[in-house]
Amino acid sequence: MTRHVKQSEAMRGAELDERSAGRVLEAHDAPTEARSPADENEPMIRRKGRSIGWLLGLAALIAALVFVYARPSGEKAAAPGQKQALAVPVTIAEVGVRDVPIYLEGLGTVQASNTVAIHSQVGGKLQSVNFTEGQMVKAGDVLAVVDPRPFRATLDQAKARRAQDEAQLVSDAKDLARFQDLMKRGAGTSQAVDQQQAKVDALKATIAADQAGIESAETQLSYSTIIAPIDGRVGFRQVDAGLRIRDGTRVVSSLMTAGVFTSTGLDAQATIIATSTLATRMTKSCTAPPSTTPKRIHV
Repeated sequence: MTRHVKQSEAMRGAELDERSAGRVLEAHDAPTEARSPADENEPMIRRKGRSIGWLLGLAALIAALVFVYARPSGEKAAAPGQKQALAVPVTIAEVGVRDVPIYLEGLGTVQASNTVAIHSQVGGKLQSVNFTEGQMVKAGDVLAVVDPRPFRATLDQAKARRAQDEAQLVSDAKDLARFQDLMKRGAGTSQAVDQQQAKVDALKATIAADQAGIESAETQLSYSTIIAPIDGRVGFRQVDAGLRIRDGTRVVSSLMTAGVFTSTGLDAQATIIATSTLATRMTKSCTAPPSTTPKRIHV
């Protein structure tokens, strides 16, 4: 029996050893089986994590772009370096009564109130040009001079002819007095007196013609000096000194006065007339505030 008990205890010890060995073996194999799936899935989990991170970042970027471009333009921040619009300054003025300028607008042509083209009235050699283009001149200023010697010689001839005829008239007048005296005494005839009277009358007419010739020569001599007929600004020079010009040759393109006037079309005239009428009505009806003395606005 003692032997049987010892065998039973030995058998129990063996079973316990087997169980302990089995547990150790299971304990050794269990971590291996639990660790193997985790090690195999770890790269996949990492890739999934990275993909999710990229998707989240892309979604955040799209959301930011939509937010920026979807809001009103006034709320967008100004780009760096971009100038913001300056505020319009507001001025304050004291209320009062004063003249109000009225501007009449319309298409038209501005012309000088007086324009003269300067031509030579005699022919000859142009002796001098006494102006510069664009110069302001006054009436009577010398612009150019044509050689006056031929015209002065003609004037001298006319004066000499008159002097000759006047001397002849004195002689014929004395002869007429003698014939008249002889006729009174009965020694002369009335026919001789009449003939002598005719000679005297003819000489008087000749002297009058000589005087007219003198005045004509003086006029031609004065034409040799080209003067400004009005005050104004000289235009372009058309000739140079030393040239031989003829009667009617243009010396100056134009001589314009400082004053100007405008000419407009019918449409512009209608607009100006309507504006002027309105301004006149405003002038008559517009008055100052009741607290002050009424005053008209002068336009």
